[in-house]
Amino acid sequence: MKITFTDNLNVVHTLPKLTPALSAEIDAVAQGQTPDEVFRAQYDMMVKLMGEDSAHKAFDCTGYDDCDVTALALCFSRATRAYQAVIFDDQINSTARTLNRVPLDKIGKVVDLSDKAK
Repeated sequence: MKITFTDNLNVVHTLPKLTPALSAEIDAVAQGQTPDEVFRAQYDMMVKLMGEDSAHKAFDCTGYDDCDVTALALCFSRATRAYQAVIFDDQINSTARTLNRVPLDKIGKVVDLSDKAK
């Protein structure tokens, strides 16, 4: 399954498969104690996901110390939402399929009959 996200420069990146280890790494990013630790962890993760050259272009930098943390935070958020969107979309589709199986015409008749019985 290919999961993609678009960076700040409108470049589309294909994300690697979300393995349990990668999921744990992404979850650990938020565990930093200081903003600098969180940004450093986000930077390292995005370099891993995007590749160093792409990350440097997207974050307008040559390394962590001169990166645009706003661009970094946006890309990290977009990448993590891309992984979550696959599951969310499947849940929505499953709900829609269930609702499509409900015989609305019959429910309408039952409602009409109950209104008439009052």
